[in-house]
Formats: sequence, structure tokens, C-alpha cells
Amino acid sequence: MNLKIAAISLMALLMTCSLLTKEGFSFQWDRKPLDLDLILPSALAAAKEGWIILDCRPKDEFMKGHIEGAFSFSWEDFTYTDRYGVRYRTLPPDRLAKALGEMGIDEETPVVVYGDAATSWGGEGWAAWVLSWLGHRGPIRLLAGGLKAWEEDGLPTERDRPQVPVPNPKSYTVHLRRWLNVSASHLKGEGARYQLVDVRSLMEWLKGRIPGARRISWKEFYQGRLRKPIDRRRLAKLLAEKGIDPSRPVVYYCTGGVRSGYAWLVHMLSGLGPAINFEGGMEEWQRADASSVPHIPRSSTLTPEEASPCARASAKTGLDSLTSRPIATREGEKQAAKALPME
Repeated sequence: MNLKIAAISLMALLMTCSLLTKEGFSFQWDRKPLDLDLILPSALAAAKEGWIILDCRPKDEFMKGHIEGAFSFSWEDFTYTDRYGVRYRTLPPDRLAKALGEMGIDEETPVVVYGDAATSWGGEGWAAWVLSWLGHRGPIRLLAGGLKAWEEDGLPTERDRPQVPVPNPKSYTVHLRRWLNVSASHLKGEGARYQLVDVRSLMEWLKGRIPGARRISWKEFYQGRLRKPIDRRRLAKLLAEKGIDPSRPVVYYCTGGVRSGYAWLVHMLSGLGPAINFEGGMEEWQRADASSVPHIPRSSTLTPEEASPCARASAKTGLDSLTSRPIATREGEKQAAKALPME
């Protein structure tokens, strides 16, 4: 850890505070080092009972087949459109904590995330970012090669298993790492402090971007048939070609934090230097001036207008009802996502 990061960490410890909502949910700021790494299918299979596994592909892909015992954790089910019209907002910490607890996860639980980098749209990286942002203290592992590597090793999968809460849910205590996220208002005022990397497609880039950003498609962050993350040497070369100095803070962004979450994870796995995922992305940047769109986290619950469509999901079984994602916007966002170029 370099001196700059050490100094910031010390300041954060001195400023540690807890916030309490009217519902009694608390969270803290935390700068405990992240425990991020890759795990091979064989290693996971040998110690599977010690991990909770999150499948980060869309729910319909999950139902077609997934690792035995895995839970579905698609970004589509844990984001929503906020009152300002900003799409793909990550659910507030208290909602995420509840959902994770119902999967048997607390902040110390070892967690493996996996996807396929294609249908998941980089959601495995987003999931690792969400856990890290919440202040997860247990190990977080990305399954190298995803589901395809697991299947090619002849390891067991299952399909069409109804997803229900675990018999003994846990309480997930959030220790928020605010430094892993950034707001549009902060970037508008302090953007010169950061190096911005836009990971969207060329078509999206040409339609508009944050001033001063460099473009590196998120697809450049994985390689090979199994789409494994690129290594430290290749990432360093990729950043250098765009004039990015990894010793200075790098902010990755896309439309709404999913693809950039994958780039963030690859950066963090490389150990090159500090990285941030701009969760709001171009959705937040474009929709309002800095003063009108609040920066998450929001420890409070959703507004009645945001939550009311969720009531229609109460008849659903399993964990779907925990996401409180407005039904009216979910399908629209799926279609919008499918229409965007994936480069």
C-alpha cells in the first residue's frame, strides 16, 4: 500500500462513524483491505461447503443450469430506477444486506461470484464490487472461467431449482467503503484528481462521454475462450497505451456501473493501484446537474413512488421479493440493455 493510500486509510479510521436509520439499520465507513482473488473450479469443488456461491447471470440463464447450491444474484434484480429517472441504481445498503442475509451471507462469509462475461454483462464484477462497497470482510473470489470452466471440468450443475431463503438467515452488517464509489457531483467538482476510463462501446462513446475520459472497452479486460480476466502485465500495458497512470486513482464508468464493475474488479485483482467504480455512470451524469441527483448510499428506504410497483411482486416466491425492484422498469431496462452494443 503506498503512502497516499495509507494516509487516506488513517483519515478514514479517525473519521469512522455509524449512521442509524429510522428502521434501526446501521452501517459504518470502513477501509479494511479487500480480500479479492481468483479461484479455480477444482479448488472450489474441493471446498464447496465453505463458500456461498452467487450466479451473476440473468435469472433465465440461471434457471437453465447453474452450479449446485448457487444463488441467483443478477444485477437486473438488484438495481432500480430512482426518483430522478436514473436507471440501474444499485439498491440501498439496507436492502442489499437483507437480501444477502436471506441467502445465508453475513459480512464474514466466504463468497464466490461467477458469470460468463457475456450474458452476465460483467455482472460478476459488479457483484464483487457491491460486496466490497458494502464492506464485506470475508474472502471474495471470482470463479476463473465462470460456469463454462466449471462444466468443462465435469463438475455438477442443476437446473429449475426454486430459490428460497435459507432455513437460518444471517444478519449482514454493512461497513460501508465509500471510497469505492464516486458521485457525479464530486466528479464535476474534483474530476481533475482522477483518471476516467469509459468502458462502453464505441457507439455509446460517440454519443456522449464525460470530459477528459479515455475509452477502453470492457471486453479488453478479459481474454480467451473462457473469458478469464487479463493479468497484471496486460492490464498495465492496456492502461499505458491510453496514458493512464495506475499509481493515481482510476475511475471506471459505463452506463450504470455493471460493465465498469467488471473492469474495476480486474484492476483490483491486478494490484496495480487504487480504482473506483462510478456506480451512477452516464445515467447519473447526463440526467441532472450535480446538485439534483443524490449520491448513494441511501440508507433510507425507497420512496412510496419507487416502492409501490414492488408490492405487485409480493406474491412471488423466493428471494425475488427482497429486491424491491420496480416491475414497471425492469423489463424496459432489460430491453434497453439488449439493444446496446456490447463492444
